[in-house]
Amino acid sequence: MNRFASWFDHVGMLPVVLLFLSAGCGGATCPPGSESMAGRCVSLDASLDAGPDAQADAGDDASVGAGDASVPDSGTDGSMPDGGIDDSAVPDAGPSCAGGLDMCDGSCTDTQVDPLNCGACGVSCGASETCCAGSCVDTSSDVSACGACGVMCGASETCCGGSCVDTSSDVSACGACGVSCGASETCCGGSCVDTSSDVSACGACGVVCGASETCCAGGCVNLDSDEAHCGTCATSCTAAQTCCGGSCANLNTSEAHCGACATSCTASETCCTGVCSDLSSDAAHCGSCGTSCGSSEACLSTDPRAAGAVCECNVGTACTSNADCSGGRICIPELNLSSNPDDLHGGGATDALFSGGYCSSGRPGPGVSVCDPAADDCGACSSCLSVSKTGAPIYACLQDCSVNVFDNGGCRPGYQCDPVTAACIEGCTTNAQCNRVRLADGSVTTIVDGTGVCNTATSRCEHMQAPGSHTGDACPDDFSCPTNQQCVFAIDGASSSVSWPGGYCSRTACEVAGFSCPGDAVCTGRSPGLTLDQPRCLHPCTFMGESGNATLRVGVNGHGVECRAGYSCSWDGTSIVGTPSSGSCQPGNYNAVASANYGASCSNDSQCYSPYGLGRCFGEPGAPHFCTLLDCTIQDTVGTACGSNVCAPISSDGRIEGCVKSCTSATDCNANQGCVVGGGSRICVNYCHSGLDCRSGQTCSIPAGETAGTCI
Repeated sequence: MNRFASWFDHVGMLPVVLLFLSAGCGGATCPPGSESMAGRCVSLDASLDAGPDAQADAGDDASVGAGDASVPDSGTDGSMPDGGIDDSAVPDAGPSCAGGLDMCDGSCTDTQVDPLNCGACGVSCGASETCCAGSCVDTSSDVSACGACGVMCGASETCCGGSCVDTSSDVSACGACGVSCGASETCCGGSCVDTSSDVSACGACGVVCGASETCCAGGCVNLDSDEAHCGTCATSCTAAQTCCGGSCANLNTSEAHCGACATSCTASETCCTGVCSDLSSDAAHCGSCGTSCGSSEACLSTDPRAAGAVCECNVGTACTSNADCSGGRICIPELNLSSNPDDLHGGGATDALFSGGYCSSGRPGPGVSVCDPAADDCGACSSCLSVSKTGAPIYACLQDCSVNVFDNGGCRPGYQCDPVTAACIEGCTTNAQCNRVRLADGSVTTIVDGTGVCNTATSRCEHMQAPGSHTGDACPDDFSCPTNQQCVFAIDGASSSVSWPGGYCSRTACEVAGFSCPGDAVCTGRSPGLTLDQPRCLHPCTFMGESGNATLRVGVNGHGVECRAGYSCSWDGTSIVGTPSSGSCQPGNYNAVASANYGASCSNDSQCYSPYGLGRCFGEPGAPHFCTLLDCTIQDTVGTACGSNVCAPISSDGRIEGCVKSCTSATDCNANQGCVVGGGSRICVNYCHSGLDCRSGQTCSIPAGETAGTCI
């Protein structure tokens, strides 16, 4: 039997039909082992009989050769299969789907993605749903399939409109889908905020301003103190202003905030350059801020707000009556000195004092003081100074000035700026005045051929150098001395007046620029036991250069080496003893007293033993005097110069040192002396600190404000 014909008879036309359908449908390509049938992929095995005849056919067909194709079957195929078995009564299993597809309503479909059969046949998804993995989901909002199947959102994300977003920070879905922030807003923690002004998110999410701060332009600021945002975010101060309590203020001019925030001026004050000033009296801001008075002026006004205040030196101006003097000052009229040779020059330029009148605090007179030098109660532009050079001092307020060699330092014409006191005093106006000098007896005379001239710029008298003259020379008058030096006869000091025998060529103010000493002189203000009125040009010498010469060291003919008779060499206080120019020639005490008598009562220097001319009859005003030796710690016999006495401070201020008598109680001392502790032991001095320093029955009288007094 032809095997092909037998197989063909067995399966009939089915394979042909299948081939025909496959070739002619033009449908989709099916997976291997299946064919497209009626638009569906059907397994080839499913088109064959699935019954027992399949095994039979297989056995029969195996023996059929290629030539059987033209040999027909036995003719019994229509009702019986090959091998004699009839399989017409056994039904086929029907078509099945391959590749994980399911048969739904006669069609193979993937129920994992088919929206009409999602997960199972007949399960249909909604119009807005998509079948993903057999489940209907809304890909516009489902976090497991956001926008498409298989797109999984993160743990902190939400699916909004098919996109995974973080609703805590997404400006298009802030806090929830569909919530969009404004153009100037940022999404912070699920809330739309304006980070330019929100104190909980200032400049960026999470930046929280302090309790006293405001968010301005994305920055936390204190509106009370921020110059860029003062009081409000939109208010900025100028470069010259400071933000004080929410208000822009100029600390240089604001009365409420003068110099610093919250520093307020009083009702009568004005803020000038950061300082509260009374324009009626402030010399730095007189009448208006920035109007300053000169060094010799005062600010005067009766207006509390100083609208009319002016700078004026109310001292030193010319006057004929009190009405000419402002600020409550009085007019000191011109005083004729013809009966009183005291004047302010030392050179006797004129017989008058206060020429043309002088506005001051009162009128000086014999024994009358119009100001207190200790209190310096003259006020601005003036100082309390003595207007007498000899005798009891008379004090008056004199105009201050600026000492120099070029002009009169701000004094009015006819007055000079005294280099000693820096005050305006009587000066010169004519050359004739500069040829009037005071002589040794105190009288004033005119030197006809004198070389004195009046410097009209300074109102000071000047003269040329006397030929061959030197500092320290004896002199009868100024014209016998070096250029512009005076012939000195007496000088008042801190504790006594010193006489300069034979006159002494010197000049004051040698420490002031332009008034320095010539090369053959030294400038010093130190004197043993006496502070000079001010530094002077003096003749130099070698201190203690005469230590090996008993004749020079002590006795009536004694004097310092390089000094003239009657003058001792006084130590300058700093130089090495025995070196050139370590001292200056000053009046010394040389007498016939041949042995030490320190502590003995005395009335003048001639009663006291005086080696090196340094013996003195010492006593403070109102106290008993006693003999002592000044500068005792620097004598050539240090430690023994005082003999059985001690070297210790003898003045109540401790500045003057001398040989004094030792004591155990005041009974060892002179009457009215105290026995006080000094120099490491108890010594007899002219003062006391308490009643214990005095004799029995005496008390220590100490003036108010002082630390030492007198036994009475």
